Amino acid sequence: YKVKILELEKLRSEIASKDSELSKMLNNNQLISAKEQSANEKSAALATQNADFQKKITQKNIKIAQLEEALANEKKSRSADKKNQKLFAKKQEAEKEKEIAVIKELQIKVAQLETENRELSDGLANAKASLKKKMSEKEREEEIKQELDKKLNTQDDYMKKIEITDLIWLEPVTELGDGFTSFEASQNNRLTVVRMCMSNISNAAFSLKNQDTRIGLTSGNGIRKFAIAEALDALVAQMEADLLPSNIKPGDTKCGHSVFETPIGFDTKLSEVFILDDGELVARQKIN
Repeated sequence: YKVKILELEKLRSEIASKDSELSKMLNNNQLISAKEQSANEKSAALATQNADFQKKITQKNIKIAQLEEALANEKKSRSADKKNQKLFAKKQEAEKEKEIAVIKELQIKVAQLETENRELSDGLANAKASLKKKMSEKEREEEIKQELDKKLNTQDDYMKKIEITDLIWLEPVTELGDGFTSFEASQNNRLTVVRMCMSNISNAAFSLKNQDTRIGLTSGNGIRKFAIAEALDALVAQMEADLLPSNIKPGDTKCGHSVFETPIGFDTKLSEVFILDDGELVARQKIN
């Protein structure tokens, strides 16, 4: 009996031990289950969170793709704009060069026109001055002619200072000169060259270079002409002509040439050579 009781106690002890182990195992299983549940919950939460992250990543990737596409389009657009800008800039540069060329051409034309205008202005000014001089000379000659007509027609007694002698006439011609320095007679006229000598019979030197000293010629029909300095220059260029000096001292005699423009058919007979000094008759020599 005792043995049985001991075995029973032993069995109870083993059963208690097994119960204790079983309780521990149950507790462990519960802990494991709880941990598994917590792990599953965490895993589910993580899965949900991961799904959210994946969704966000997908959205971000879509956004990135959109941004990349927009960036590519922007680059493409900028590249096209840059190309268009280059073409536009090139076109503008070509137009600018064309405009510059036109402006330069216009500037050249303006300079040419200014030169032509200046030349025309100078020519006009010279023509006006020449016309004024000619008119002035013509008026002066007309005034002198009127005074001279009066003096020559009424004065046999005058203050004679110069004696005119040794008149030699050359054949009238239409032109004098060497081709560089020339003088041509006007229509229906000829250039008549005369060589004469002048003797100063006064008590003072006589100047032939004074602008108011003039040598004249009166034809038989009353037409009067004055010596032409330009024609004399042409004569000197053509041949060895004697020039009258600037001054003739008292008592001296000097010889030289003078040139007159005379009508066609001019006859030296019944003509007269005279000299005016400041409007005053100082010499006259009739030719018979």
